[in-house]
Amino acid sequence: MKGMYSSTDVKGVASMVYLFNAPPGHDQPSLVTHIWTRHDIRGKGYASRLFNQVLADADRQNVVLMLSIQPDPGGLPYSALHLWYKRCGFIYCSEYDDPTMIRYPQELSRIAKLA
Repeated sequence: MKGMYSSTDVKGVASMVYLFNAPPGHDQPSLVTHIWTRHDIRGKGYASRLFNQVLADADRQNVVLMLSIQPDPGGLPYSALHLWYKRCGFIYCSEYDDPTMIRYPQELSRIAKLA
């Protein structure tokens, strides 16, 4: 998978998703380290559309994704982030103390419905 996904609008970069990928040959999930959207366009679907691209790539490449819910100041609260990630197919991973969620590759037909 790519390490960075981005989308643009007329003002430049609109939204970005950063991933830390395990080296080839290691059976480790890719870590979603940051999801960012410019403040002036939040709530307009930029992050959702971009994250759906990440999810579709993960499914095509059979990659497990992992993330920790960490709200940013001025962004969505924890509860809203949790629901958004849950709608994207993430589930809680009880192996960790912090609020870690994991997503296993899913059928491509299901992802197409989310786009």
